[in-house]
Amino acid sequence: MSFLPRLSPEEFEELFLLFTRAIYQVGGIGPKEARKLQIQLRERLQKIWDATEPKPMPLVFDDFRQSVIEQFLDRLRKQDPRFRRPRF
Repeated sequence: MSFLPRLSPEEFEELFLLFTRAIYQVGGIGPKEARKLQIQLRERLQKIWDATEPKPMPLVFDDFRQSVIEQFLDRLRKQDPRFRRPRF
């Protein structure tokens, strides 16, 4: 959606790495650490949303968060054609 805030390329990369560590890293981290990373990702996205002025009127934070996650999933699919989207 064009009305949503845009992430800078550096910020996008940083959040993408956080997302992949929190959601898709198999082994290496436990469930508690994964949950902490998920919370950290959500808090970072919330800060970006809160800093956006003026807010896109009909849209809410969850629309923004979902849009960013869709971009992350699209990138994962481009990196690995065998990638399957998780069912939420």
